[in-house]
Amino acid sequence: MEGRFPVGIRTVLTNCREASQDAAFNEWYDRTHLPDMVGAGLAVHALRYKNADPKPPAAWYLAIYETPRDDLQRVGEEFASLAKHLDQQGRMFRDVEIVRRAMWRRIGPSFTTPRTSQARTDGLFIIESNCTDAGQEDAFNAWYDVTHIPDLLDTGLFQTAYRFAAVTPEPDRGRYLAIYETDRPPWEAAEEFSRVHRPRLKAAGRLIEGIEITWRGIYRHLISLTMDVRSRFT
Repeated sequence: MEGRFPVGIRTVLTNCREASQDAAFNEWYDRTHLPDMVGAGLAVHALRYKNADPKPPAAWYLAIYETPRDDLQRVGEEFASLAKHLDQQGRMFRDVEIVRRAMWRRIGPSFTTPRTSQARTDGLFIIESNCTDAGQEDAFNAWYDVTHIPDLLDTGLFQTAYRFAAVTPEPDRGRYLAIYETDRPPWEAAEEFSRVHRPRLKAAGRLIEGIEITWRGIYRHLISLTMDVRSRFT
């Protein structure tokens, strides 16, 4: 989000079904699809990322749409309706594979550092999680907001962090989403945290047992667009 803290976001994980069409897929996404989606007024910013995890990914590409609207259930429905309309108009890429779409509501405070909005965002480290004990949900969120995210930012590997809760929780998916922005190659930042800092934090009793990681993503930044996106391509 590059230092912005929107009310909500829509995440869209995609693949191009035909490897030979990957360049055309990205051309369509950047020059046609993002302008279509942002130009409709449902989002004020859109960002694209490519998977940077060397392990076989479930989705090669990630798009994040930022919205200031509070009626996020309705926003999600309008996004779906818009995509259907664009498909009917022939403005969707024939080889696009939608892996997953989800709406998220921002929770917690604004997690910033002196580098927020100053350092370039090269990529993201993303954690989707659940609290394994419903009776400890408040304690889980307090730990995340007061202890865990400040600990991660204190490592210097990440300059800004964000927390979200799923607008419509899905079975077998995480209810919570944490996104960390880094100005370093994202795989290196995530690997250094896991190798160096996570053991240190665990030994210091700064981690908790009641967290279930349902998905981890490491993505490098591709493009960012704003509401006046159409003027950038004319």
